[in-house]
Amino acid sequence: MRIADVMTRDLPTVAPADSVCEVAQRMTESGVKAVPVCDGERLVGIVTDWDVTRAMAADAASSTARDFMSTDLVTASPDATFSEATEMMAERELHHLLVSDGDRFEGMVHLDIDWSNLGGVAEPIASFMAPI
Repeated sequence: MRIADVMTRDLPTVAPADSVCEVAQRMTESGVKAVPVCDGERLVGIVTDWDVTRAMAADAASSTARDFMSTDLVTASPDATFSEATEMMAERELHHLLVSDGDRFEGMVHLDIDWSNLGGVAEPIASFMAPI
């Protein structure tokens, strides 16, 4: 199975200059826990619910997505296999994996797994699921 077969394609995106409040509103309206940050069609970051929480705790509601987004991105090609994606996510203990074709955002997958409870499991048994 390819990631393109299970990824969510119709996600909202935000721009680096969007305020954290705008980002939070877009996430709430869409019912997602993470949104890709795109400069035009180019993927430049990701903002998660934890990033929004950090911004609010820092009393930075007027800050922008650029101020709190993660830019050390882990991405997969739409042609990556399910196994390749879970390995990437396990290595970095990620819940959200961005799917891109070069710099162009294509979609995202969410892996619902509690990394802290894996113990000595070499490869997690997991499934991709919505919501993001």
